[in-house]
Amino acid sequence: APYISRCPVELQERNLNYWLRELDQDVPLFCRFTDRTLRALFTKRYSPMDNHHIIEQLDVPGNTKCLLNLDEGMMQLSIPDPASRFDVAPNDEVTPGVALSNSEVGLKAFEISAFYLRIVCTNGLITAEQVGHRFRHTSTRGLDNFFEVMRDVNSQILSSSDQFKIAVD
Repeated sequence: APYISRCPVELQERNLNYWLRELDQDVPLFCRFTDRTLRALFTKRYSPMDNHHIIEQLDVPGNTKCLLNLDEGMMQLSIPDPASRFDVAPNDEVTPGVALSNSEVGLKAFEISAFYLRIVCTNGLITAEQVGHRFRHTSTRGLDNFFEVMRDVNSQILSSSDQFKIAVD
């Protein structure tokens, strides 16, 4: 895939088709394209997990301000929960939430973890002791267990507010 992606667009299809004919016929491949551009090439072990399938699982109130970074290779989505906001010190608010990340092209596994946005740190803080789950793209376990994982991360977020307060004291 790195070789094909370095080829000029007009040669990508030709090169890919040549190498697919040359490879062992018993090796099925999964190709990701955007229009006519190859994004990624995977073996049959890869289990696709599209960003839009992840987003469709979410039940986010319409007025929630989410933080989204999305490019051709990665999606990073942080969903703060203002209703769970707490103070750890004067002028030091922490807004917990859930952070989701995924790569449709194999750069990263699908992850769901706790996210903490601090007013004193407006770019967001994901703590070193974050609670989360990581799902490699070799099964659909991440989407199959999505709601259970979200419940687990949310319960860990609620219990972590005391840890923040102790750490500041």
